[in-house]
Amino acid sequence: MIKKNNLSKRVLITVSLIIVLTACAVFAYGMISKKNNNELSDIDRISKVLSSTRPTDIFIRGEEINFNNKVTSKSIDEISVSKISGDKDYKVIIINDLNDMVKLSEEEITLVKDIISKNNYMLIYLGKKYSTTWDDKSKGIANVEGNLCYIYYSWDGVPTRNVGAWSMADQESLDEYPLLLGETLLYSIEEYLQ
Repeated sequence: MIKKNNLSKRVLITVSLIIVLTACAVFAYGMISKKNNNELSDIDRISKVLSSTRPTDIFIRGEEINFNNKVTSKSIDEISVSKISGDKDYKVIIINDLNDMVKLSEEEITLVKDIISKNNYMLIYLGKKYSTTWDDKSKGIANVEGNLCYIYYSWDGVPTRNVGAWSMADQESLDEYPLLLGETLLYSIEEYLQ
């Protein structure tokens, strides 16, 4: 009888322990899942940065770019001081010349050169025709075969150029993934704003 009571106690303790551990595991899983559900997606996070953390105007010269509907941009038919004015702290000008249809005037080229030497402005050029227009020939310029994206901005008053993340191979997948270009550019813009 004593052995049977000890065995019953052990079984009861073991079953109770299993129930408590299972409840703890379910609770912990629920907390982790809930945390993941509350996290912002990358696009939501970038959209928040563009709208409130670092308020940014995005202007597009050339063919329209499909951004997620949480990101606003303004199409412009020329780059001029009046066309790129806005009430936000940062300005991003995107020249989308992927289809080789943009014709920039000398005034636009000169204005862009002035703009990229100022803080709070960023230029993204997509295409080939003007890919070296704003390069400083006295500096070593990195280039990648097949690249179609060039990013210009001022780093403490010094114009800087980077190779962007858009290539001919990416361009070929744009029909299948229409938001790909916009999302790729948003990551570049976010990196600049940091």
